[in-house]
Order: sequence, then C-alpha cells, then structure tokens
Amino acid sequence: MMIALSLLPIMMLIVLAVEFSRQQVNEREASASLDATVLAVAIEQARNGGTAADLQTYAQAYFDSNIPAQAGVTYEPLALSMTGDQEITLELVGRMPSAMLGIFGAEKLEYFLETSAVAGDPPELEIMLVVDVSNSMSGPRITALRNAVDAMVDEVIDPENELIRVGMVPFNNYVNVGVSNRNASWLDAPDDRVTEVESCPIDFTASEGAGCSFRTVCTQDGQFGNGSEGCVTETSCSSGGDPIMQPCTTIEIERSWLGCVGSREAPLNITDNDFASNPVPGINSRSNQECQDGNEILPLTHEASDIKSAAAQLEPNGFTYIAPGIVWGLRALSQDAPFDTAKIGNPKDGQIMIVLSDGANTRSKNIDGVRHEGSDLAAANLDTLAACDEAKDAKVEVFTIDFGISDPVTEALLRDCATSPEHAFEADTANQLVSVFRAISGQFSEVRLSN
Repeated sequence: MMIALSLLPIMMLIVLAVEFSRQQVNEREASASLDATVLAVAIEQARNGGTAADLQTYAQAYFDSNIPAQAGVTYEPLALSMTGDQEITLELVGRMPSAMLGIFGAEKLEYFLETSAVAGDPPELEIMLVVDVSNSMSGPRITALRNAVDAMVDEVIDPENELIRVGMVPFNNYVNVGVSNRNASWLDAPDDRVTEVESCPIDFTASEGAGCSFRTVCTQDGQFGNGSEGCVTETSCSSGGDPIMQPCTTIEIERSWLGCVGSREAPLNITDNDFASNPVPGINSRSNQECQDGNEILPLTHEASDIKSAAAQLEPNGFTYIAPGIVWGLRALSQDAPFDTAKIGNPKDGQIMIVLSDGANTRSKNIDGVRHEGSDLAAANLDTLAACDEAKDAKVEVFTIDFGISDPVTEALLRDCATSPEHAFEADTANQLVSVFRAISGQFSEVRLSN
C-alpha cells in the first residue's frame, strides 16, 4: 500500500508532462493559424477598410478555414479589437479534451492566445526562399509549397515598392544555377560528352519464372506525396543463385551540362567569395533527373508574377542535400557575383532566408568533394550546420520550416540551423504551411505582427 501511494505523485507528474506536451502541440498549431489570421485581417483593413464587425466576420471565416481540425478541440469565437487604424488584436480561447487527466477530475485543458498586427512604413527587405524540391516533395507537398509561396507574395510584394524583393533557391542534391550562366567567369562548366558503356540488364520476367523476387527499399519514403529517395532493388532467388541476365550490349550515354553545380574545395564550399580564382564546378548529368529547367535559381525581384511563375514551375526530383541550398541562398543575397541583385550590403539588416525541407539529408559530397552523390549523411548534416552558421555570421536572419519531418535528427538539425528557437517552425499540412509562411513574412512586411 505504501509503495502504491508513493507511486501516485510520480504517475501524476508523468500524466502532467504528457498532457502538457499535447497542449503545446495544439497551441503551436492554433498560434500559427491565429498569426496568419491577424495578418490577413490587417491586410484586408489596409486595402479595403471596414468596420470592426466586418473585420470580425472576415477573421472568423479565415481562421475557421485554416485551423486544422482535431478531434474534440473547440474554440470560442475570436475576439477582435482595434487601436485606431493601425493595430488589430485577436484573442482566442481553445479547449482540448484531456486524454489522461480525467481520472483527476479535469476533462478539458484550456488555453488563451493573443496576437496583434500593425501597419507601418514598408521596410527594406530581401527574402530568399531556399526550398526542397527532392523527390519526396512530389504530389500534394509541392502543391502546398506553391500555394504557400503565392500567399506570401500576395502579402509582402507591392508592385509599386521596390524596397521589398524575393528570390528562390530550389535544391535537391544539387542546385541549378541556369544554363544561361555557362560562360560566367565564376563558373567552370564542363563540355557535353558521350561515353560508351556495357549494359547487362536483368531479365526480370525470366528471373521471376526461375524463382527470383525483387523488392524496392527506400531510405526515405514520401510521407505526404508519392515520391521517395535512396531507393535500391533487393533481389532474392530461391535457388540461392543470381537472377537471369539479358545479353550485354554497348550503349552510348550522353552527359550534358544542364545547370547543376557541385562544391568547391572546403572551406570554399560554404563561402561567398574568391570565385575568380576558384570558380564553381559545373556537373554534367546523364539526364535531367537533378537539373529540371523549372528548378533554376530565381534572383531577387519585386515582380510578383516572376516569383509565382518560378513557384509554379518547381519540379520534384533527385535526392536531398540541404547544405548547397543554404550556400546558394547566401550567395543569392549578395551584391556581388555569382548573383548580384541584392541591394542591401553589410551588415545585412533586412535580409532573411527561409529554409524548407521535408526530410533528412540522403546525399552528401563524394570523396572527390565535388559531386553530391555520396552517402556520408553525418558529414552532410555537418555541412548543413556549417552553411547555416556561415549565413548567420553574415547577419542573414535564418528561418527554418520542418515540413512533416518525423526524423528527430533532422528536426534538431533544422532547429539548430535557425537563428533562434523562435525562428524554427513546423508544418504538417498544406494549411499549416500557408500559415507558417504568413507568420514568418508578417514579421517584416508593411503589415506585420507587433507582439
């Protein structure tokens, strides 16, 4: 009896910890939706005016359409207040069912959230979107990313205001700088070439008839789309022998430079300098697997149509190596080559980088230090952190978005990459991703969060 009584406080602490963790997750999702709502309301007020009652109706409809539904979670109607024409405040009370505290008489957990947005003079702002376009971003995920970029552009870009510019660096295991830069002084692009190789393919039909089976195994399956990464085919034959092969033939393989670039020798692989004597190596590709035309770097621009068009053309393919995306994000925020469209110099106050990935690194640099087809994933993670530190040392404000990642190592990697814990965001659904983009950009746009 004494032992049972002594265990009761311990059990209570464990229950409280579990319930507190659940509440934090729910509050974080509700907070992101509330931030996005107050920014949308402030933009509506700035553009179209309206009474407090009109804006209240607008806010409630916007919040209801963006908050992810969760079993048993309820919200009281939003409370809206206005301070003059400048500041709008929203208050939210949420309640969620208690999974375990019912035994102690607590059926519901309640929390209160408040956020405000204020209009003001537009800042000088340069935003570089560093976005994962690896194969696992296929399907609904790439659609969600396109929609989130469009929503952000509608919020921050004013065609009459050139002070705010946005660019984009799509990445898989490579970054595509664009074939138009073939003769640039900062680039060493290889000549196209054709090589002959002997091909001895498996005869799958005959092999299966002889008792062989084949299974595809991927190190990173698409969690939200239909893509996957790091796939290999495992073979098993009942006879214990090998599968039946087709006759060998000689085939020609054309390798062309389609815009992809590799890494310079360390530490230049993460820096933004010394391109005249150490140009960036171009990488020939057997096909357009890693070098889709739609995944080229978009330099900084204030043209909303250009940014939306670049987002619409994103094409998932290849594997994941986050470091080069961050490196080229920093280079694209520079006033000097390779991309010189930035107008903000040093210190880079007003420059931000938003890094989005949906999964772990699945590729690293090769042993030659140039190509990105290696498998040393621990080294890839270290390269990623080094690239993040380089950007932060340059006074670029780094935000990260964990888009449906379930790997704790990569979750921690993105948190450590961000400028601070408050700069690290998570999104598991398309609506949450839109809310996160709004919450980030709303901290800097003409209409911005004020608390």
